[in-house]
Amino acid sequence: MLTLVYDEIDIWGLWLTQIISDRFGVVVIKELSETKPDDLECALAGLYRLIGKDELQKTLYASLQGCDVRLFHGTRMLDCEIQAVRRKGLMPLKVAERRARLCAILQHHPSWSSVCNKVDEALRLHGSGQHAGVREDGSVYASFSRAGLVSAHYLQYGAEVDGHICYHLFGDRSGEALLRKYTKPYILSFDVTLNDAIRSSCMLNNFENGQREFCDMLLEPWAFKQAHPEFQLSTQADCPQAKIKGGILPQELKIEKFIE
Repeated sequence: MLTLVYDEIDIWGLWLTQIISDRFGVVVIKELSETKPDDLECALAGLYRLIGKDELQKTLYASLQGCDVRLFHGTRMLDCEIQAVRRKGLMPLKVAERRARLCAILQHHPSWSSVCNKVDEALRLHGSGQHAGVREDGSVYASFSRAGLVSAHYLQYGAEVDGHICYHLFGDRSGEALLRKYTKPYILSFDVTLNDAIRSSCMLNNFENGQREFCDMLLEPWAFKQAHPEFQLSTQADCPQAKIKGGILPQELKIEKFIE
C-alpha cells in the first residue's frame, strides 16, 4: 500500500486523480485543468464548487485506508545527542534536560561568565514557566514536507526554545551563531498510520478537525496542479506541521545528516 510522502505530488497526485475520476467523472479533471487559479486557496475553492466538500473528503479518507504517511523532524544536535537518539529514539522536549547542551555551547560566548548563574532561571521560565509559550506538552513536532522543513529555522539553529533562552541570557541574538557552530543538522523521518497523521495535523489532536485539515492539505496542491502541471511541492517553503503524542522508537527512525 502507498506510503504517502507529501512532497512527492507526482506520485500520490496520479493516484488521487484516478480516485476522483472514478468517483466523480473525468469531467471534473477537465474543468480543473481549464481554470487558471492564481493560488492554491483559489484552486481548492474551485474544486469544492465542483464537488461538495463533505462528499469529497469522505471519499478521500475512505480511499486512503491502509496508507502510511511520512513525517520529518529537523533539528541540530551535538554528537552525544544524536547518539542518544539512536539508542532511545526521538523524545518530547523537556527544557530542563537541555541544560548540559546549552552550557556546553554557550560557554564559548564572551559574556558567558556574567550570565552562567542565570541558566537555571532561564530554563525554568521557558519550561514550566511557559515564558515564550508552551514547550513541554509530551509531543514530538514534525513536518509533512521535507522541503518546507529545509526552508525553516530548525536546521539553522535547532529547537526554537534554545533561541529564546539565548536571548533571555544575552539580551540579543548573539547566541544563535554558537547554536549553529557547535551542532550539526539532522533530518529524522518516520512513518505513521493514516489516523495518526490525521490526528497530528490538528494541533489540538482533534480527529474530526484533523481529518478536514489533512484532506485540504492534499486536495489544495492537487487541484492547483491540474491547472499548472509544472507545479511541485518540493519547491515550496510551506511547512505543514504535525504533532505526535509521545516519542518515536529508534527502530522507526531514519536519520539523515543534512548537508548544509
